[in-house]
Amino acid sequence: FLTGHSDGGTVAAAIGYLPKTKHIPQAIAPSAAGIRKKDLSNFDCPDPISIMVMQKENDTLFPNYSKELADWWATCNSCENQTTPVRKGCVEYLNCKQNVQTLFCETPGEHQEWPRLNKVMIDFFHYYQRIHKTTLPLQDQNYGYYTSKYRLPNHHHNCEQDQFQNRM
Repeated sequence: FLTGHSDGGTVAAAIGYLPKTKHIPQAIAPSAAGIRKKDLSNFDCPDPISIMVMQKENDTLFPNYSKELADWWATCNSCENQTTPVRKGCVEYLNCKQNVQTLFCETPGEHQEWPRLNKVMIDFFHYYQRIHKTTLPLQDQNYGYYTSKYRLPNHHHNCEQDQFQNRM
């Protein structure tokens, strides 16, 4: 699962459609991505993938780019043109291929602000896991095993200790 904001959102989205990396993500949630529909015209659609595209209403750096990105993914995911509200500020494109979800969320604020949709995004990733019956743990060759309970392997440092030390 990938997410990122601004240039990080652009990278998260690109990993989902670039020919050499599109097999990597299971679902993506880019925020305030700096890529628009005309930028995507030279790329073939990837296989259907669940995506939650987020943007701020007053984004003056990339105005409406995220909506164009969501529309492009909806086309790639063979969704209907019709959307339905799923929560305040979020709509879902209907009847996408292979049970993928294609969401577009717009919340108040400006470009530099992360959309306060963390719970919605985590629920979106969990929905993907339930519908597609992905299994955990996943193995990462650099870090070992991750489990659905978000436990890190024993050889990782204690994050709470780091937070405490950073305040001193």
